[in-house]
Amino acid sequence: MNFTLLSCLMTVLSLLVFVGILVWAFRASNRARFEECGRQLMNADSEMGE
Repeated sequence: MNFTLLSCLMTVLSLLVFVGILVWAFRASNRARFEECGRQLMNADSEMGE
């Protein structure tokens, strides 16, 4: 296995992982959980600023 083939395989693998993360992040079933986490962060910021 030469370096060029290994480099191509790693590029394809990285792209697949990236697309998988995008699909997971934008699934409708995760929306409520992510919005709740965002609200908690906003509440934490407003509490620290007081």
